[in-house]
Order: sequence, then structure tokens, then C-alpha cells
Amino acid sequence: MENKTFYMYKISNMFSISKIVTIHYQKLLKNYVYPAEKHDFWELIYCDKNQLYITVDSEKKLLEKGEVIFIAPDVPHSVEGDNEHDSNIFIVSFVCKSKTMSYFRDKLFGVPENLRFLLSSVMTEAKHTFRIPDFNPDLPGLELLPNPNLGGAQIIRNDLEKFLITLVRVETAKPTS
Repeated sequence: MENKTFYMYKISNMFSISKIVTIHYQKLLKNYVYPAEKHDFWELIYCDKNQLYITVDSEKKLLEKGEVIFIAPDVPHSVEGDNEHDSNIFIVSFVCKSKTMSYFRDKLFGVPENLRFLLSSVMTEAKHTFRIPDFNPDLPGLELLPNPNLGGAQIIRNDLEKFLITLVRVETAKPTS
């Protein structure tokens, strides 16, 4: 039998999420206010219903339905309702030391309809992997269910990484004015 040589392609990771810190789906009252906080990990906030305000490093931004904002580590931020409508938001906080995460620093994006399924998949998988309590902004940490989905955390990570990669593709393919 002949010994054949094979070339093995090393796969580099554009994004490598190493830890999931929190996952929340929150219904916020129109007059909701959460004071400024900062932490040493990334936070993604997606508006699923109506609109709300996110203040990032003293700059107040309107986050509308279908938009996502990324908050970089150690950046002060707060959340407040628009005083007109209750809103729903989806928050995922995570650790990602990849240099390419800098692309998301201080950015707000409209999430294309065909990418929203990835965020929905993260939430669905999270519900079958972790105990997701009713809204608690001070959630101390994720707690595994007694019988979590096999590989659930990995699927959450994979879906988040795929979301990040695909969002960069979509945004960088847009024509510049």
C-alpha cells in the first residue's frame, strides 16, 4: 500500500467566542430605565418590538425594531424605554477576544430578515440548554438545565459566530456613498 501525502487546510477563526455570559429576552415597559453599567465582555442588544434608547459612552441612540447594537468591553452603557411604547429586546453577552470584533465597536445595524433566524435559533437553543428566568438584569450567570440539549452551548456559539460573520459580509458588500 502506498503512503499518500495529503494537504490539510488549517481553518482560521474570524470570530472565536469562548464564553457566553448571559442570554435574555426581555419585555420592557415604556418607562423602563436601567442605569449605566460596564463590563469586560461584549454585549449584543437586538430590538424585537417597537423601539428604545441605548446610551453608549454618553451617546444616546435610538434602537428600532429589527436593529442590533454592539457594546464593546469596558464601555459604559444604559437602556431606557422611549416613554411611548413597551418594547422587547434580546440580549446576548459573550467573551470574544478576536481582533475582528473591533469591526462592531460603536456600531448599530439593521439586521436583514434572512439573518434573524440565527438570533431566534440562539434563543431557542438557550431555552433548551440553560435556565432562562423571567427578566432579571442582574442575572448572576447562566445555569445549565438538569438535562440540557446535547451540545447546546456549542450550537449557541456557532450560531452567534455565523451571525457575526454573515453580518460583516452583508455590511461590507453594501456600496459606499
